[in-house]
Amino acid sequence: MKTNYISGAALLFAAAFLTSACEEKTNGVPATTEEVAVPAAVETPAPAETMHSTLWLTDFNTARSRAAEEGKDLFVFFTGSDWCGYCVELDKNILEKPGFLEKVSEKFVPVVIDFPKAKEKITKEQAERNEALATKYNIHGFPTILLMDSAGIVFGQMGYDKCTPEQYLENLAITASQGKGSDRYLVRKQLSEVPADAPDRVARLDAILSKCSSQRHSENRLAVVEVLQADTTGTAIDKYPFFRDVLPIEKDFRKWDDMIEEKALESINSFGVRRDETAIRKIYKDTISANIEPVKDFIGRLEAAHAKNPDDEFIQEYTTMMQREIEKVYKFVEE
Repeated sequence: MKTNYISGAALLFAAAFLTSACEEKTNGVPATTEEVAVPAAVETPAPAETMHSTLWLTDFNTARSRAAEEGKDLFVFFTGSDWCGYCVELDKNILEKPGFLEKVSEKFVPVVIDFPKAKEKITKEQAERNEALATKYNIHGFPTILLMDSAGIVFGQMGYDKCTPEQYLENLAITASQGKGSDRYLVRKQLSEVPADAPDRVARLDAILSKCSSQRHSENRLAVVEVLQADTTGTAIDKYPFFRDVLPIEKDFRKWDDMIEEKALESINSFGVRRDETAIRKIYKDTISANIEPVKDFIGRLEAAHAKNPDDEFIQEYTTMMQREIEKVYKFVEE
């Protein structure tokens, strides 16, 4: 569900969970995954003159071209420069400290993707490009720093941290080193190097993916779908058990969840109780109770998928986590 009224019930899997439930944690500074509020210890900062260093680029494609020319990677900073408290702190205390960006620029091309409240700070065209990048890279909050190669393939993620510039640089080096050597990055890079117009593209994608774990299949869903859509025999699906046994359950749960959301909102609007949280919670409980049967089926299917893939660690963890979240539906109804 797309509402906060069922806080604690976790009725809907968060988007991040559905795409990376059992992924390895990013090394180095933890990444921000939710919109960050201004720190409680400080007042909302006034709009600051940030990003003043000439080393920052603001056009992503220009940054990619420069990175390719200079044999460097990309240090991409997604920020709300005039409203996000942690963004301002990160910029003031680390990113714009003397010598920091110069050090970063030895191996990276720094590029800032800004989402200011003051619309005059960037052009409409730039704002649209920034929004497109945030969507493409699944940015859910600020500040987020993505480390990418010149092709735009992500190999590391960082965020706000209360540390010294020197410590941040150390974390950057660790994150970059481990990210570039990770199987996750190497698979993404191999897939990206298959030309879109290659006559044998599907066969090459399949050759790469069929050697990978279910976790890699989940992370590269579009490539797997391309392989499956081109399969005329119906046998390729057996090489992708996550798509065969788990993804259909996830999709059906999403449909059920959307149905619950639609019905509950109809009732909320009909009764005119949009500001009455107690009434809204009751409406959701009643709506779920009247449509609870599919939930039992989801749990049964998850148990079957779990049992069918005993040696697939990712599917074992993923189905277990999904089942725990779906079982919270019952707990919410019983509260």
